[in-house]
Amino acid sequence: MPNLSYKYYKNRFQTEFLYGDAKQHTGLTNYQARSENKLSFQFNLALSAINVAKVVHWLVLPKEKRKAFPMNDIKTMNHNTLLMQSFFYQVRH
Repeated sequence: MPNLSYKYYKNRFQTEFLYGDAKQHTGLTNYQARSENKLSFQFNLALSAINVAKVVHWLVLPKEKRKAFPMNDIKTMNHNTLLMQSFFYQVRH
């Protein structure tokens, strides 16, 4: 049976990592709402965006090749893909 403190710190680290990515990449702290419902919606949206990005990134990889989640790399890759698509769309039309 794994050490209980190890499981606790592992889960705590993953939670802090999730909140850090949400603050940095999905605008968790970039809103001005004051209503509790609007704040709750924004928190859920930012944290869900990180989880969806993680699932999309990891589903194409075999389980043994899944490593730390590089949100910054994924964000940059998706931004560059969108930018290239807009360039090619303008060239074609």
